[in-house]
Amino acid sequence: MSKNKKRPWDEKWEVIAKIGKGGQGETSLVKPKNDSFPPGNYVLKILNYCHQKDDERRARMSREVNNLKTFRNPGIPELIDSNYEFFEDLNILLYMVTEFIEGNTLEKFIIEKGGIDVFDAVKFTVKLLDIVEYCHQRDVVHRDIKPDNIIVRNDSLTTPVLIDFGLSFNKEDDTNLTPTGQDVGNRFLFL
Repeated sequence: MSKNKKRPWDEKWEVIAKIGKGGQGETSLVKPKNDSFPPGNYVLKILNYCHQKDDERRARMSREVNNLKTFRNPGIPELIDSNYEFFEDLNILLYMVTEFIEGNTLEKFIIEKGGIDVFDAVKFTVKLLDIVEYCHQRDVVHRDIKPDNIIVRNDSLTTPVLIDFGLSFNKEDDTNLTPTGQDVGNRFLFL
C-alpha cells in the first residue's frame, strides 16, 4: 500500500516509530493527533498487509479485540481504539490501539540482567499466574505465553504485563479458527 494513501488510523494517530513485526501483524509506537485520547504514547497494531484479505486472520484480530475489551487489569494492556467492527469488509485495513507499557520484554530483561534471582522469579511467576487466572475467569485462554509476550513494566519484576492476545481463545466464541488439538503458539517453546 502506498504511504500516500490514507489509512484508517491516520486521522487519529501519528506513527512515531516501528516497534516490531510478527506473523500476524506489525506494531508501531503512536501518539494521538487530537484531544479524543489522553496525550501520551500508545501501541498501534495492524494486520500485516499480506493478511488483509485473509478471512481467518481478520477474524483472529477481531477476536483479540473482543477479548481485550473484556479486561480491566493492570497486567493486560488496555484497548484504546480499533476498527474491528469492519473485520468482514476486506477492503478496510484493520487496526487496534492499546496502552503503551513502559519496560522490556521478559526475554530482553533477562538477557540484559544476566538472569533473575530464583526468589524474584517465583514472585514474578505468581504475579503472572494471577493475570492468567484473571483471563481464565473471563473464559479467555492466551495460548501464546512466552518471554517475548511478557513485558516487565518499568523493569520491575513485581509488575508483569501479558501482551499479544492474537492467538487467544474465548470459550464463548463459537468459531473454529484454531480447532481443539491444533498446535498454537511458538513451536520452539513447547514444554
